[in-house]
Amino acid sequence: MAGCTKSFLRKIKNKMMTKKDLRKMMMKRRSACSKEELSAMSRQIFENIQRLTEFQQGEELLSFITMGSEPDTSKFITYYKDKNKKTAAPKVLGNQMEFFYFENLDDLSYTDDAKYKILEPAEDFLCTPNRESVVLMPGLVFDLQGHRIGYGGGFYDKYLSIHTEVVKIAIAFDFQLINEIDQTIVEPTDIVPDYIVTDKQIIKVSNGGTNERD
Repeated sequence: MAGCTKSFLRKIKNKMMTKKDLRKMMMKRRSACSKEELSAMSRQIFENIQRLTEFQQGEELLSFITMGSEPDTSKFITYYKDKNKKTAAPKVLGNQMEFFYFENLDDLSYTDDAKYKILEPAEDFLCTPNRESVVLMPGLVFDLQGHRIGYGGGFYDKYLSIHTEVVKIAIAFDFQLINEIDQTIVEPTDIVPDYIVTDKQIIKVSNGGTNERD
């Protein structure tokens, strides 16, 4: 596992890399992990996130559905279901994203217009989040100030710029963290999470982009 989890990207902080460069590098790095490694790190992320009061006390979970080598979110969803709390998954509608409630993971399906070929919910029950809603944010690269590089669609930034009251928790493998994303590629519309939870640490991000590490 050492080769998979080595935080080599932290060494590139003084190099100017574009978002495209960082995405390509991290996709390659993450894909190099075995299923066993991804599963073990995902379990540790789940253990760590349970230390957050905001996650424990949230009334509903808006979670991305794992695609490829992303952290496995099924345990997070089951955790909320076991407590009889609501869960919602994202669906891309044109250039926007909405979350819809679902009862079971088996209710999700691949749809003809699924932009990224991931499991999506039916459009029966639209989620209307509030301050007791917890949103799990995916991403490819994060820095220690909370800046995030996603897949390039901007869907979470758009959604969270509207629903500002929710608790935003980004989850990632620890090797996806770098010291600092170059400020020239950070956009004013990028939404910073309240927390970043990895398999090794919890980072609390302040409004100013500074952080407290646990």
